Amino acid sequence: MNKKIIALLLIGCLSTFMASCKNTTDDTNTATKEESSTESAEVAPTETKRDLDSITLNDISIANAQEELFKRHDSISVQAMVVPDSTYNFQAELYTFNSVYNYVTKDYVYSNLDYEGLYDDDDSISQDSIIAGHTGIFKKNLSNGGSEYAYSWYAMNDDDTPLPAYNAVTFSTVQFNESYNETLTGIDDNGDGTITVHTTVPLNETPEVQSVPDNFENAIMNYAYVLDYETLECLSLKCYINNNNEEISFLEETVEYDVAPPEVCEELVEKLKTTDIIGKDDNNSRTITVIYDPGTDQEETFQIKVDNNYRVYTIPKDGYEFYKDPEGKELPTAGDGKSDSTLYALPQ
Repeated sequence: MNKKIIALLLIGCLSTFMASCKNTTDDTNTATKEESSTESAEVAPTETKRDLDSITLNDISIANAQEELFKRHDSISVQAMVVPDSTYNFQAELYTFNSVYNYVTKDYVYSNLDYEGLYDDDDSISQDSIIAGHTGIFKKNLSNGGSEYAYSWYAMNDDDTPLPAYNAVTFSTVQFNESYNETLTGIDDNGDGTITVHTTVPLNETPEVQSVPDNFENAIMNYAYVLDYETLECLSLKCYINNNNEEISFLEETVEYDVAPPEVCEELVEKLKTTDIIGKDDNNSRTITVIYDPGTDQEETFQIKVDNNYRVYTIPKDGYEFYKDPEGKELPTAGDGKSDSTLYALPQ
């Protein structure tokens, strides 16, 4: 049991004991107080804290891995928002979103992507989605107030299908720091049961930035993770870009555990459960074929028959990309939603 909890229980027991002695004589009461004080001094444990110098990025990565978090929690909620700057105001363009919200459970991942005003050629302003196992549903929210739905199909075996919470928690560097050359630069004790862990990553390697401007080629991203002192669970994150010693606020994230899902999340979960995209009528269906590693010993084929009333996004295995031809010379284009199609999946 946590030593802090034990100490609180001892204090509670002593308080009850002292209350029961109120009706005794002064001498007895005094003796009891002295005895209790002595007992308290003898048995009350001293609270020990984790040695800050012993904490490593690997410790933090393990503590925030989804399998570890789900041992203690039923859900994880992460809200990430860019921090606009009056001088540059380019954070959303670098991040490619105004905000990202993820709600993660053991069964599914809900995401909301807000990109209003970022893409002139897009008639939508945001997207809600649910990914669960081999299927998913996407709700595109249009600028005119309407919405469009589409579904996803993971063209792969069960063993290759991403976990429901695959890469959904957006503090990805602390979970996969070896991939991004993340360096630990310091740890502060905040004095309130939390610590702040400071790290740095070259800007051109950080996962939050999709394209680095030419005048930021030598910039770095500084991260400040606020973690629970005992569990090392991430509670919040702030990202700052340092370019030629000038610091620019970039992104802020807030993490919550075991909170209720958004209303639209429950709506999409129910819609995903009750919708069957499999085509039953040959006259109103199309077949999507995916061929992995065409012409090799590893060639593998997956097919699905889809009802033409539904738009479907086909998702390849990790590390593969779709092409229109088996040689990988031409990228696929959007189909008409009614005709059969074949996609060739080649290693990236």
